[in-house]
Amino acid sequence: MVDISQLSTRLAQLTQQCQTLDNQLTAQQRENFHFNKSLFAKPEKSLTGYCNQVGKRIKDLEQALTEGVSNQLIAHRCEALADQFAGLLKLVAQAQKGNGQLFSHHPAPEEKKLYQKLQKQYEYERRLEQMLAHSKQQGARLVGAEKRSAQQATKTLEGRLERCKTATFAVELAIREFESSSAFIGNF
Repeated sequence: MVDISQLSTRLAQLTQQCQTLDNQLTAQQRENFHFNKSLFAKPEKSLTGYCNQVGKRIKDLEQALTEGVSNQLIAHRCEALADQFAGLLKLVAQAQKGNGQLFSHHPAPEEKKLYQKLQKQYEYERRLEQMLAHSKQQGARLVGAEKRSAQQATKTLEGRLERCKTATFAVELAIREFESSSAFIGNF
């Protein structure tokens, strides 16, 4: 089970660190925080602002726990919360070390290419899922030879979707490897 009070305590400690750093950083440095776009809902002009977003995520998790939503949804929210904490902690640690590169980070061509490829893969998956759902609907209405033909088309789409998901996973792994390499300094 998730211990919300422990998360809240850790967030309060992190918020204090962030407030101290916010006072030390220039306005221009605070304008240039770089996080992965999927990590936080919106860009902030202070580390404390990101702490507030983490606080909202904790409240959402707490509400989900009290409402008794599915374990899968709870796990997803916990994972998203852990990613936010990790990204913010990484940036705070680098800021405390005085790593100015973080505040002028421009994505490397390799980094841009990987994220663009991942976006394309997500789009392919989404389109294939829509096509598969449409094919299944069509097949349910047909009879005889037409139904068999529609079932074959559905199987073909399922195979494509599976290959697409495998390719997406490979790109995600490549991104993880790149992010853990020394070439990656920003976009937490």
